[in-house]
Amino acid sequence: MRKNFISNDAVFFITGCSSGFGRAMAEYVAKSGFNLVATARNVDSLSFLAPYKNVLCVELDVTKIDTIKSAVAAAVARFGKIDILINNAGINYITDIENMEQDKMRALFETNIIGQINTTREILPYIPDNKKSAVVNVSSMSGLETGYGTILYGISKHAVNGLTQGLRNTSHCKFRAMSVNPGKYATDIRKNSLENPGLDKEEILKSYHSQYLGDVEIAAQDIINAIARDKELPLYMVLGHKAMKRYKKLIREMRGDLKYLQKLPTNREKENPIRRLLRHIRKRKF
Repeated sequence: MRKNFISNDAVFFITGCSSGFGRAMAEYVAKSGFNLVATARNVDSLSFLAPYKNVLCVELDVTKIDTIKSAVAAAVARFGKIDILINNAGINYITDIENMEQDKMRALFETNIIGQINTTREILPYIPDNKKSAVVNVSSMSGLETGYGTILYGISKHAVNGLTQGLRNTSHCKFRAMSVNPGKYATDIRKNSLENPGLDKEEILKSYHSQYLGDVEIAAQDIINAIARDKELPLYMVLGHKAMKRYKKLIREMRGDLKYLQKLPTNREKENPIRRLLRHIRKRKF
C-alpha cells in the first residue's frame, strides 16, 4: 500500500452523507482513521457512524446558508481546521426542456451548484494554505456528456465541473481541486429524484436498473485513496467502465473538432512581421 500524501490527522468535511457516494465515502474515511465531519439534512441518518470516535455528525442543508455556517463553525470548533472538502450533496431531476417545471429547476440548481458554491466559500478560509488540502466536487458523467432525461441535471453538473476548473485556475489558492464524474452506480439518486409528470420516470428507471450498476463502495475507496495518496489529482476523475468508454468517445469527438477548428482563418497563429520579412529575404536570390 502506498504511503499517504496527507497527514493522518487530516480533517474531511463531506456533504450529503446519508446515502450513496456520501455514505460510502464517509464510512471509508472514518475506517481509515482520518477525522471526519459528516453532514446530512437529517442527522439521524448518520447513525451508521456512531462506532467511530473521530467523527462529528452535523446537520447541513446546502440550500440554507445558515446551516452551512453553523456546520462549518462546529467543524472548526472540534478540529480547528478543514483539510479536505468533498461537495457531494446533490439531487436529480428527470425531465426534458419541454416538460421542465420552474420551481423544480430552481430546486435542482440550488442544491447541485449554488449549494456547492456556498459551502466552498464558507470553508475556504479554514483550509490550510498548502498543496495537501483539496476541494473535491462530486459531479457526474452527465456533466461531461448529457443524455435524454438528464438535460437539466447534466447542465447543473457541467456547472460543478466549471466550479472545479475555476478553483484549480485560481492562482492564489494552494490546494488541489478535482471533479468526480461517476457513471451509473447503485445509488438512490434517480429513485429520489424530483418528479415530473411530463416524462415516464418509471420507464427511464427500468431502463437504468436493467444495466450494470457499479459498486459504490469500491468507487468511494478510489476517490478517498486518490485524495489521501496522490500529490497530483486529475481534473476529471471518471468512474465506471461504461463511463470511461463514453469519456474516450467524447475525447475522440473533441479531437475531430480540434482538427476542424485549426483550419479556420481566425484560429491561425499570426506570423510575426519581422519573421515574415526575414522569410522573404531568405527567398530572394542575389
